[in-house]
Amino acid sequence: MDLKTEIVRRLEALPPERQGDVLSFVDRIGQTLTRGTPGSHFLPFFGTLDDVSAKEMREAIEADCERTDLSEW
Repeated sequence: MDLKTEIVRRLEALPPERQGDVLSFVDRIGQTLTRGTPGSHFLPFFGTLDDVSAKEMREAIEADCERTDLSEW
């Protein structure tokens, strides 16, 4: 028996209110799979950052983002 057939078989055995719960669950996990922006949407920006700006950005990240301030917790 394939997976889809087994899921349908088990779903049909549930009472209608529990089937609704399953539908809500499937909707939720489906939304997590489609979250975000596809990388292809960023292609127009490829190559628009010049070397100097990229270096400045990298240095700022290394200087400020890799530190942990324990007093903030």
